[in-house]
Amino acid sequence: MKNALVIDASLLGTFYLNKGQLDSAKHYFEASNALAEKLKLLKLSIESFLGLGQIYTKRNETDSALLYYKTALKIAQKGKRVGNIKASYRLIAQLYEKLGDKDNAKNYASMYAAITDSIAAANKVSSQVTAEIILAEKETHHEKSRMTYVTLIVAAIIAVIASILAFFHLRNKHSNSVKTHQQEKTLLNRKFEELQVDKLSEDVLKEINNLVKDNDPSFYAKFKEHHPVFIYKLTKHSPDILSSDLDLCAKLKLGFNTKEIAYFSKTSLRAVESRKYRIRKKIGLSTDDDLATWIVNL
Repeated sequence: MKNALVIDASLLGTFYLNKGQLDSAKHYFEASNALAEKLKLLKLSIESFLGLGQIYTKRNETDSALLYYKTALKIAQKGKRVGNIKASYRLIAQLYEKLGDKDNAKNYASMYAAITDSIAAANKVSSQVTAEIILAEKETHHEKSRMTYVTLIVAAIIAVIASILAFFHLRNKHSNSVKTHQQEKTLLNRKFEELQVDKLSEDVLKEINNLVKDNDPSFYAKFKEHHPVFIYKLTKHSPDILSSDLDLCAKLKLGFNTKEIAYFSKTSLRAVESRKYRIRKKIGLSTDDDLATWIVNL
């Protein structure tokens, strides 16, 4: 059940990635990684790291993409997960090719080709062994085919009875599997609901508020770190919202009013009001709706 929680979240991320909905994909990949870390199932986070790498590649944030790819490769190599190692080599080679780093691109492409050839060789040997086993089984079957007519009839009857019993067994097993899967889904949804709320300690909240008062450039990064759900909901509601707009919304979320924001950011009251007006238009608020109240309730 623990494995299913992590895997289902990763599959949702892959689903949205394939549909081109990068924000939704990023949300579920990060949720999968958070669950994997919490449940101590790091080996199951490889696909999510690779998925996040592809998202940042599409966004041209190549440093972040490379970090996620190499993290996935490290975990895959430690767990000797050949398929994931192969995928990591391919994605890293493509990223270096995109960056124009020919040497690294060639190096990872060579490792990708080597592991591909190794897998192909292993499959070839496996196929040869399988063929020999099949031939041996055919010869044995030929010898056993000399059984009497009566024995064949008895075997046929036993087979029919076994098939009927197997049918009922599989039907019951399928019913139990559906029930178990539904329970896993319910538990996963409950876990996701828990992740939908940003929880801050008093010390963290005080630290973030002080960054606003000091007009510290690191404020928004710190706020985003501890308020990922709020940022996700806001950008999902208004995809064209700018980083500067998100900075202002973050201060409103913390309860700072227009005058305080203008004072601490060393700008004019009119400039802050103008930014709030642009944000209201992007969000689609009517003149009767208060922007600060809407943001606090988001």
